[in-house]
Amino acid sequence: MRLAPEQLTVEQQQLMGGLLNELQRLKVDVELEPEVHDRYGGIWSPNQRLIRVNPRMLQSPQSLLKTLSHESIHVAQSCRPNMTDGMNSRPLGLPIDARAKQWVDQSSLYQQSPSDRQVEYEAYSYDDQPQFVIQLLQKYCQRPMFF
Repeated sequence: MRLAPEQLTVEQQQLMGGLLNELQRLKVDVELEPEVHDRYGGIWSPNQRLIRVNPRMLQSPQSLLKTLSHESIHVAQSCRPNMTDGMNSRPLGLPIDARAKQWVDQSSLYQQSPSDRQVEYEAYSYDDQPQFVIQLLQKYCQRPMFF
């Protein structure tokens, strides 16, 4: 399964390219998981400097862009200047969208890990704004500080 470039609008190509360029600058790899599943769209593994994307996200340019944006927010949460270990995502202090908060609170993904909810509130609040996510990466990850 592949996402063909012609499936992306010019704007989506620019935003996707901007996100991928920022991740490359930070030495963060992006790869597809080996199999499609229904558990999640993507996952950020800070200790591996890796974003893994569910191949299911290739069915839609919007889904792929949103997944990359979401996981990139977690990257920004991991490389804040006041972080000592550079490993775990911590909230940036961004305003939270009420719908995103409600979705996270009701999702079975986060019932076992209430401490993860704050970082997810932020990620779900802004994952549909890739240009803003690029700005977050530029602001909080001025260099590949923990890599």
